[in-house]
Amino acid sequence: MTMELATGYPNMRTAAYIPDIFSKAVRANLNAHTCLPQISQAGYLGEVKNVGQVGKIPSVPRVHMADYARGQEIEIKTDAATALELTIDRQFYWDQYWDDMDLHQTHLAMLEAATAKQAAAQVAARIEAAVFAGWGALVPAANTGTAAGKQTGLYNTGTAAAPTQLTKKNALAWISQFFSILAEQDISDGDGTKSVVIPEWARFYLVNTDDLKDASKIGEKSSLRTNRLGNLYGIEVYTSTLLNGIPVSGQTYKAWPFLACAKSALNFCAAMNKVETVRPAKMFGTLAKGLVLWGFGTPRPEGLSIGYAYPGDNTILAAT
Repeated sequence: MTMELATGYPNMRTAAYIPDIFSKAVRANLNAHTCLPQISQAGYLGEVKNVGQVGKIPSVPRVHMADYARGQEIEIKTDAATALELTIDRQFYWDQYWDDMDLHQTHLAMLEAATAKQAAAQVAARIEAAVFAGWGALVPAANTGTAAGKQTGLYNTGTAAAPTQLTKKNALAWISQFFSILAEQDISDGDGTKSVVIPEWARFYLVNTDDLKDASKIGEKSSLRTNRLGNLYGIEVYTSTLLNGIPVSGQTYKAWPFLACAKSALNFCAAMNKVETVRPAKMFGTLAKGLVLWGFGTPRPEGLSIGYAYPGDNTILAAT
């Protein structure tokens, strides 16, 4: 006899959580690789109590400079930099419910380390995707477009409406221009590592071409955990599947965003609040749930850039 199921509650036997043939193996879910903590300042992890709470992070003051003539009295002045206000104004929740009958029959420890690890991975991907989606609105006009570069206007990063055609021949130069765009904004080594996040498909334009067969151009070994590809002429290169292409009017291809930043340009904070396991009053089961509060700010927006490109060489892996 088959047990009755309430409307909306899944059949755990069909999903193999209650197996007919017992197995100690468990198939893990696949989660997107994330790199936001590596490319930004994630150091401010103070206590976050409420949505809307503002955390003020002091900025290093700029020194005062002036011309000097022998014997003159100097003007004493301190140029205090504006503090970054990081508002925790975003929130979402996660949950997982298990009926007592399923927990009694299953061999999986659903409410222990595996669930916590899965929740953390999904939380990280959700936050990173949201930051990436809003990146373009934060970039100064001088750092993007067909005449990017605060001092020279020499760089063409493409636009969402007219992206650059990326090929085996121009990929290296096109991506490396982001270093110069940030440099023209006086972004220096003191502002932290410069990074570029590229769509996963663009990886092949960098590692499968003759120009980049020399490992010295990519740098040290990549990291699968963060999808770090390597160092490209002073820029840390990461690939991401969380970047989404934008349809281009009248075209079959999409404009894919390429994100660039200095580490000091972006700061984010996230806290897992109200994580708890409860017994719902009207149900026989256990519910694990958590509330995530988070926010991000741009202490140095001039350290952000964005470009748009589309794959223009469909035979990248073909013999040439």
